Amino acid sequence: MKSSWLSCYRGLPLQVGAFYALLIGILRRTIFQPTSTTTIITTLWMGFVLTISFMEAWVKFRAPFLPRHYALDVGRTVFPVLNAVEVALCGHLWWTVAKNSRSLIMATLILLSQVIYMTPQLVLLGKHVIVHAFASKEPSNWSPSQRDTFETLAADVKQTKRPSGKLHIVYVLQELVKVILLATIVRNFQTGL
Repeated sequence: MKSSWLSCYRGLPLQVGAFYALLIGILRRTIFQPTSTTTIITTLWMGFVLTISFMEAWVKFRAPFLPRHYALDVGRTVFPVLNAVEVALCGHLWWTVAKNSRSLIMATLILLSQVIYMTPQLVLLGKHVIVHAFASKEPSNWSPSQRDTFETLAADVKQTKRPSGKLHIVYVLQELVKVILLATIVRNFQTGL
């Protein structure tokens, strides 16, 4: 069965996203001052993007003993979780912003394009690389869970065309624009614009 974009977000991403939605909801009601809620949530969102997209991912691919397909396996796990957390933060941000914000609208549109198209395509690209890396010989020391996961990946890959690696460039540019938009939201809120 061909995987849908929703399959990217089942399990761990949904759990972590729900955790952050609940946590931010509790913090909004108990600790955050109403006047600082927008700044805190936006800064937290920006922090996640900067930490994952512009540090963890970049550094991971420079680890000298980490094979590329292992790094992509980490990425195909981490980025759907990041998107789920971003959706939770974005939802809370929409709830707290009283006026229309062009920057928030644009950041939300970028996030939606990532959730619906970009991340699932990059996850699929990672699956193709992983399956190709182990095509000649699966490790004999794999656990039953790893074997099941690999079989699922192999089935997904058989039914799909390999996405272009150029999508990474588009994703990084989207992340850069999103960070600028989030910084603009903080600046505008702080200056009362």
